[in-house]
Amino acid sequence: METGKETQTLTGHEKAVNGAGFSPDGTRVVTASNDVTARVWAAAPGEVILTLRGHKNTVYTAAFSPNGTLILSGSKDGTARIWDTDTGKEVTPHLAHSDAVNEASFSPDGKRMVTALGDGTAKMWEVETGIGLRSFDRHADFVHSARFSPDGKRVVTASEDKTARIWDGTTSQVLCSLEGHRKAVEGASFSPDGTRVVTASEDKTARIWDAKTCEVIHVLNNHVGPVNDASFSPDGKRIVTASQDKTARIWDLETRKVIVLEGHRDSVWRAEFSLDGERIVTASQDKTARVWDAVTGDIIKVLQGHAAELNSAAFSADEKWIVTASADNTVRVWDAVTLERRELIDNSRRDIHRCLTLEQRKQFFLVLEPTLWCIEKGKWPYQTKEWRDWLADKKAGRETEMPVPQVSFGDDEDRLDTKTPFPSQTLSDED
Repeated sequence: METGKETQTLTGHEKAVNGAGFSPDGTRVVTASNDVTARVWAAAPGEVILTLRGHKNTVYTAAFSPNGTLILSGSKDGTARIWDTDTGKEVTPHLAHSDAVNEASFSPDGKRMVTALGDGTAKMWEVETGIGLRSFDRHADFVHSARFSPDGKRVVTASEDKTARIWDGTTSQVLCSLEGHRKAVEGASFSPDGTRVVTASEDKTARIWDAKTCEVIHVLNNHVGPVNDASFSPDGKRIVTASQDKTARIWDLETRKVIVLEGHRDSVWRAEFSLDGERIVTASQDKTARVWDAVTGDIIKVLQGHAAELNSAAFSADEKWIVTASADNTVRVWDAVTLERRELIDNSRRDIHRCLTLEQRKQFFLVLEPTLWCIEKGKWPYQTKEWRDWLADKKAGRETEMPVPQVSFGDDEDRLDTKTPFPSQTLSDED
């Protein structure tokens, strides 16, 4: 069994990282943390680009918009915030809610967003203005997730009240109440074609529903522990589930065969397919992520090195990278081909031994503040006479050219180099 190769360890977040996801082009990563911030990183070389400050409590969720120009974050402080990915500034006043925002996601066209709340409601908002559009308020308990259909016309919510619901995104009317689970529904999402919904529940089952008739099609009932996550493959023909029974499972909806992914030593929190449907990545409380062959169920590699449980793992859209987020305060990016690890670096906590021009920093998606461009011969630029003169001129209202350090290296520039198939089981129709 192969394991991911270790690299240097560099951290930025001060508390557990709840989730991480890639930008649509795969060049950046956004993270959400208990340290009340979200951060944006360059996937390579792994430096922090922006720290998004404004939330007053744990940030549960953060995601890029479909075009990659905005970030949406949701927090325990009862707000959702929309940020510009170039400047790190909020583009609308924060969106106030009556309770914690457990999940927040964009519509497929990026023009609307939906939030899932601890008070049993979900809300829809207009992204450009921050105006509230709809309220979905029929649940009797905590809403874990709220997500749009692929065409953006419907929303599906999952609740602690043991139900999921499908809503009309225009009228906010309930189209379906998906009832049958015996315990809390942890998550719900549409199939790629929007015709079905899969739900994951603490009752140890996942269920597949017809999104039009509201009838259950299949009950996926072979897990022996709560099901934390369930999602469709890109072609909609398979489901992958993650469970507290220490396994993930692949369910073929055409052949009705099940492959058990065994190897984790503790609860599996997340499981997802790669975009081509050929691999699966899982994130576990056992401090590892694992990459699996989605056809045979063979384990490809164990990604280990985190010092605490993993909260999420995901592929980039171009399938070049995998990102893992952990309670050990770090987020790590792995080469999805070699499966070697690169940790995301917060250079605001380190000496920077190379001086770059403004154009070069933009090229590599690095922070643009002049004071972070370099250390040259043991001095920050603002410690030089040229810098002090420029600051004095600026305060006096005089327009002078800002001193820009040229490319040079410090004395220690080197610091910059930065299977056996599993037994099959069967799935059943609703009794």
